[in-house]
Amino acid sequence: MTDQTPTTDIATVPIDDLIRHPETPRRGDIPAISASIEVNGWYGAVVAQSSTRHVLAGNNRMEAARRLGMTDLPVPWLDVDDATARRIMLADNRTSDLATYDDEVLAQLLEAAAADDDLLGSGFDGDDLDDLLAAIAGDRDEPVTSVPLHERFLVPPFSVLDTRQGYWQDRKRQWTSLGMMSELGRGEVTDDAAFAGGASRRDADRRSNLTGAPAAPAAWGTGMEYAAPGTSIFDPVLCELLVRWFSPEGGSVLDPFAGGVVRGAVAASLGRRYTGIDLSDLQIAANRDQAHLWADPDHPDPRWIHADARDVATAADAAPYQFVMTCPPYANREVYSDDPADLSNLPPEDFMGVLAEVIESTVPLMADGSFMAIVISEVRNSKRSGGPYLGLVPGTAQAMTDAGLAYYNELVLINAIGTLQLRAGRQMAASRKVGRTHQNILVAYKGDLADIPPLDAQAVSDIEAQVDGVLGIERNVDH
Repeated sequence: MTDQTPTTDIATVPIDDLIRHPETPRRGDIPAISASIEVNGWYGAVVAQSSTRHVLAGNNRMEAARRLGMTDLPVPWLDVDDATARRIMLADNRTSDLATYDDEVLAQLLEAAAADDDLLGSGFDGDDLDDLLAAIAGDRDEPVTSVPLHERFLVPPFSVLDTRQGYWQDRKRQWTSLGMMSELGRGEVTDDAAFAGGASRRDADRRSNLTGAPAAPAAWGTGMEYAAPGTSIFDPVLCELLVRWFSPEGGSVLDPFAGGVVRGAVAASLGRRYTGIDLSDLQIAANRDQAHLWADPDHPDPRWIHADARDVATAADAAPYQFVMTCPPYANREVYSDDPADLSNLPPEDFMGVLAEVIESTVPLMADGSFMAIVISEVRNSKRSGGPYLGLVPGTAQAMTDAGLAYYNELVLINAIGTLQLRAGRQMAASRKVGRTHQNILVAYKGDLADIPPLDAQAVSDIEAQVDGVLGIERNVDH
């Protein structure tokens, strides 16, 4: 080992000028680090080797800063050779590993922070404190371990779910690589006859809510000009969360507004017995055509029933169900067909009343001690001056309560900004309307809240093996 004293030059550096060290062995909890930066602000620095721009200390902090949109970081540049740089990186990680806690002092510190409602951003949560206090009291023999929330529950179980986070996007890519295509079956109606008002199939296809969708392959044979022109696709990670958090293993799931294939495919892949109801026989056929993508002899195939959600009481033939998960149309925000029975064709002011009827008809089909989760968002009434909100979020919560459920959780799903970046400025300048970039998930419970069992956080399995098996591919990526 050479005797050298590293020379240091501290500067503010564009984050894109820094390179994650290719040999760093540390895999940090990026969500926890991000939460700390958001709550506490940036403190400290990222240490880098001046000759290579490789980060020696703070690789994971740099990644968290990048995901939060930070553009510059304070960096002490170290003028050291590669061997010294490697030792610095190893020492920075290992010396932290060798440290220990004085549990009683840590518990006092956490209790003080918790009393100030100030654990957020600390890297600890209330469960960590409970485990620590129990261990100190001798209530359990196993050592106290701190498992990151996103490892225990797939994503941190906060009321705000951020689909822009790296862990969410990574998981979503795993699911979508299965080849699930919710766009199949969208944009057409159940009859080749003339549409209401004499419009053609192509006219109805074009009037769906988004232009610029890709052309539909002729092999589909549906008469559609475009592939799902603008219809929204349900997020498979959100579906996985809802199924894991609110349904029992092997339980039955009812979806009164089934739509595309995602919820059925994900629920079945997780071992649940899924029943979906949809008005479109073409949508159901498109869903069933994709069954080979998740077929598993150990898991039941999802089941779709061709029926109107308003007839759920008679159509759903496997009651009682242990979880209800659904995403109704957001009034007429997206028009799925010209079928008069399609709820997306209702006058906006009539939609909430019909949705309340469906909720009321669904609750008797639920098992005692089960949850209902509805994904909903607000829509403006374009038929009234100024476009006020229809009140779908509070209306849905009230409908759950009126049907005898206990309104239990509200979650906010933050979506990617996308083209809203282009529209928000015009909307605000013209009418002071803010751009909406989130949806709501309302969760209600049937039964005595005191009987809700604790969640046995299942080990979140990596679905890559399933993906590879289904698609028959071999990965050349070294994990």
